[in-house]
Amino acid sequence: LRSLGWTVLRGDLPLGSKLMMFMHMGRHGIDPLILMAALTSPFTTLYGLAYLVDYTVPVNASLLALVGLGCLVFYGSAARYVRSPAIDALLIPLVVPLAIGLSLSYSVAFLRGLVLRKSSFVRTPKAGFDNRTGPRYRVRKPLVAYLEVALGLAHAYFTYVAFGREQIAEGAFFAMLCGSFLWVGIGTLTSRGVGGGS
Repeated sequence: LRSLGWTVLRGDLPLGSKLMMFMHMGRHGIDPLILMAALTSPFTTLYGLAYLVDYTVPVNASLLALVGLGCLVFYGSAARYVRSPAIDALLIPLVVPLAIGLSLSYSVAFLRGLVLRKSSFVRTPKAGFDNRTGPRYRVRKPLVAYLEVALGLAHAYFTYVAFGREQIAEGAFFAMLCGSFLWVGIGTLTSRGVGGGS
């Protein structure tokens, strides 16, 4: 985005093509906003921290349902196009929690990419492929993974507090955030490195 954004916008292309390319390159710009929502929502919901706009639970639930429906249509169409087994459609609802769980590492990567002049792009640090067990991954800098686990555990506490106050919808939301961050953080920390280590 940093190196090609202006080139695309000034290029001799139809406006629709420019917009599509720019949106594709900047799609992870949403991740810092997702992370900010995950970090602040327990404090606005449970501890009276002031917020800019009160969207209310029904509006938030509707937005989440709309995002889920969009994922279902998008990934469902893609799965149908590549003739994926129908059972794979059951994984589509996990797209939203996975995106939330990845928001910390994607935010760090996105901001590093915008700020640092020299930084490598490593999307999935692979350590080889084993025909019996599939790809193996090497975790180089797990600090972010520890932070993801910490966020997951914090949201477990917020879930407990919300349910204790009989805030069922909020508690369910915090439980999803808890599961999202723990899924990604623990998954990273337990991923197999070279020789089967983590």
